[in-house]
Amino acid sequence: QIRVAKERPGPGQYQIGGKSAGLSGGKFNMSNPKTDVDWAILRSSKAPGPQDYNADSSYRVGGGKFSNAKPKSALDLAIFHGKQQPGPGEYNPEVSSIGARTGKAPNTPSSPSRKDRARPASAPIPPEARGVPR
Repeated sequence: QIRVAKERPGPGQYQIGGKSAGLSGGKFNMSNPKTDVDWAILRSSKAPGPQDYNADSSYRVGGGKFSNAKPKSALDLAIFHGKQQPGPGEYNPEVSSIGARTGKAPNTPSSPSRKDRARPASAPIPPEARGVPR
């Protein structure tokens, strides 16, 4: 092996010739690709602008409107809900234990219930609505 090694040149003892003598390193890509901004500019240059549309005045939408509603306060809501509930003496609870405590017979109305009271003349109920044949 030593004899074979003596016959071969060592580092720096040989000359490189031929086509590869003047080349250093290689280059893979010399392109200059578009950036995201360049692509956005390209796409927008192809799209029509606002001046390219013939918008009719009938297509224009007017401005919005803010609500001018006046919501009820907590007191107003309490009054409203209170008016929806029956007052004292306007209903007849059908609980049999009340008669035993008050001395009254159960289901004996102390005052006419809402459906038994007469309606004002300004709001007549048609006979067919009351189930009365004509």
